[in-house]
Amino acid sequence: MQKAEQQRVALVKKTQKAIVKDFASQYAGVKTIKFDKYFILPMGTVEFPMDVNGYTDHEHNISYTINDDGSVRMSDYSTIPVKKGKTKVDDIKVTYNTNEGN
Repeated sequence: MQKAEQQRVALVKKTQKAIVKDFASQYAGVKTIKFDKYFILPMGTVEFPMDVNGYTDHEHNISYTINDDGSVRMSDYSTIPVKKGKTKVDDIKVTYNTNEGN
């Protein structure tokens, strides 16, 4: 793997870990988070779609983006399949995906 590719993968995984931490700090009952391929939108925004607790239908789509300062924020969601509260990050089974979508 080339150095640039290693850096890209490391940045994507670091960002996804920050997303898990942010989501866990706001919602209780999170058992699994599975990341889909990330997308770079036309204006340069990077979007990270994810499934929570196995919900993969359109009604439960959740996406995060990266802010200019490197922090993450939830940018798009329909129905969140968990309640407000907190979950320990170590209790969440996370499936990372460092591939870019088309």
